[in-house]
Amino acid sequence: MASKEYYEGRDMEKNSVLHSYLKKTHGYDSVKSDGKNSTKGDIIAEKNGEKISHSLKCVSGKNTQVHLTTIKKLSSDLNIPNDVNSSLVVWLGSNDDVEFNSWSKDIVLTNYEKDHNRLSSHNIQNWNQVENWFNENNKNYSLPKLLIESLKRDSVSKILLWYNKKSKVLQSLDIPKLIDFIGSHCKWITMPTGTILKCITPDNKPILWLQMKGNRTGDGYNHCPQFHIVANWPENVVLARKVVDFL
Repeated sequence: MASKEYYEGRDMEKNSVLHSYLKKTHGYDSVKSDGKNSTKGDIIAEKNGEKISHSLKCVSGKNTQVHLTTIKKLSSDLNIPNDVNSSLVVWLGSNDDVEFNSWSKDIVLTNYEKDHNRLSSHNIQNWNQVENWFNENNKNYSLPKLLIESLKRDSVSKILLWYNKKSKVLQSLDIPKLIDFIGSHCKWITMPTGTILKCITPDNKPILWLQMKGNRTGDGYNHCPQFHIVANWPENVVLARKVVDFL
């Protein structure tokens, strides 16, 4: 079932006040909601015959989900090598007890690992290969492009609209500049818990992170890779910023 935040976001995509603001601020000829769930582009603007795709995030704090997928799809999208993929599979976990027991045989598990049917990085051999792979694919931009922009040529988003529902501040972010910043200056590291990967800015602040989606389903935990984005970007990626109340 979709969350309240999901429906709030879908309503915002069609908000006429937002559309008018975008026309005035960016000089667009037209603005419309995309209406699809399969792309990063939530709003499509047109200017001088060019279509400009926008990704919209409505947040209450400094972070929100930016990409939710499956390990199979993530591996396919980014051509993850088998050894790295195998490590991510056991790191994300499984609801199949027989499968989990085969991974964890002869390993001293924490209560968290037992409860979540997953292994922390501390119990995965050669985990540094996972960090190395994330950083290699960060530097070549394929990872941040997938998470923020989309790898599909027909649905590449150019502007990230970041609206804070509490402060009423709307930021328009230049996605190519944001991706360049992440790829050129940020580094993926594993948190001390061994259960979260974070992409850290030069001043040691997270800008992206990966965790196991932890909601329980009827069969157990979700176990899907869930990426978040955090509002710790440099000022030069901000195209516009203004207090706007859309309600």
